[in-house]
This record gives sequence, C-alpha cells and structure tokens, in this order.
Amino acid sequence: MKVVAPNGEKYRVRRKWLPWRRKAKARDLDWINIPDIGDDPISLIILGIILVPMIVILVIFLGEFLLLLLFFPLVMIARSIFGKPWTIEVTQRGRLQAAEQVKGWGPSRERIPQIAKLIASGGLPALHRSRPDYPTTRGRVR
Repeated sequence: MKVVAPNGEKYRVRRKWLPWRRKAKARDLDWINIPDIGDDPISLIILGIILVPMIVILVIFLGEFLLLLLFFPLVMIARSIFGKPWTIEVTQRGRLQAAEQVKGWGPSRERIPQIAKLIASGGLPALHRSRPDYPTTRGRVR
C-alpha cells in the first residue's frame, strides 16, 4: 500500500513474504546494453570482454531467483505450522524505514492500513526490531 506523508514524502507499507532480503534486483541490470557486433576480430574480442561479465551477473541473478522459488513454499509451510509472525515493512525509495512483527495473516492484513493511516497523519509507528541488524526508524516523519 502506498501512502503520502503530510510533507509530501511517499512511503510503501507492505507485508514481507520471505525472512530475508534479495540482494540482486532487476533494476541492477539496467546498465546492460548489447553492442552491435562488428565484422573485425577486434570487435569480437571487445564483445567477449563485455559479454563474459554480463553472463556471470545473469547467472548469479537467475540462481538467486531459482533459490527463492525453491524456498518460498517451505517458508510458507513453516509460517503456517509454527505460527511465525509476518513482518510489515515501511520503505521509502526502496530503503527500509521501519518494521513490525504481527502474528497471523488476518491481523497483519488489518495492520497495514493502520500503519498507512499513521504515516498519512505525520508519524511512523513505534516498531519492534525483529533482528539486531534490522534497522528501524522511530518517531515522526521528517
């Protein structure tokens, strides 16, 4: 859910599906431009120099994506069986601003609009840290 604070800053409030963050994103690959292949051997060498790193990056990106597809059903089953809480994130321009743990699918669905309404009124909720390395911001929106 997207929300705009009174100062005009845009935030996104959403439920986090997986217990970790992806490192690679599709927008990280925007710099890839495939040049025209020339007729001479020098162009072929230059293309090889450009193509090898592109292939390595694509293999890493696709490998991580395939691992996510493999672990996603396992994480969902574990959440259902063990009752692990859902993490609700507040992000601004892709950067995490706050996070909150809410137990249960229904309560987490109800909490997202509550957090959005709080941000729209000029504040960020007092949020719990799920891990010590998971930064949160507390207090009013600047």
